[in-house]
Amino acid sequence: MGPLRPAADEYVSYSVMGYAEEAHKVLAGLKSGRDSTVLYGILGLVLGLAEAVAVHRRVLVESDNSYFDQVQEAAGDNSEWSRQFRQAAGFDPGAVRARGLAALRLYEDTVGLARPVLREQDAEVVDHALAAIRRSRLVD
Repeated sequence: MGPLRPAADEYVSYSVMGYAEEAHKVLAGLKSGRDSTVLYGILGLVLGLAEAVAVHRRVLVESDNSYFDQVQEAAGDNSEWSRQFRQAAGFDPGAVRARGLAALRLYEDTVGLARPVLREQDAEVVDHALAAIRRSRLVD
């Protein structure tokens, strides 16, 4: 990775600088009591800063299913970074399951809204996902 190292470091620097905007969004939202602003900033920071750490620590991502685990391992599983990441991302006990179920319900509701414009080939994939959600019996 020798020739890529300077480019990776430049990317990390630029990314961390760029996510200052998201930090300002969180601050502004907290000060004004606008939850939507806070949440949008949090989502940007969680995803963006995880990517910055992954590039900085040269994480070779094995799978999107293990991505967050790999980044935390690279930063140090018990590090302050990982503790703050888990809290910002909503890894609190019970919260991940509740958020997952809400996300599945959100997907179902979004399909309902978007159904009139779904292309036939897209609807096949969507309907397969909806059937899997229903078969799981996890969502009411």
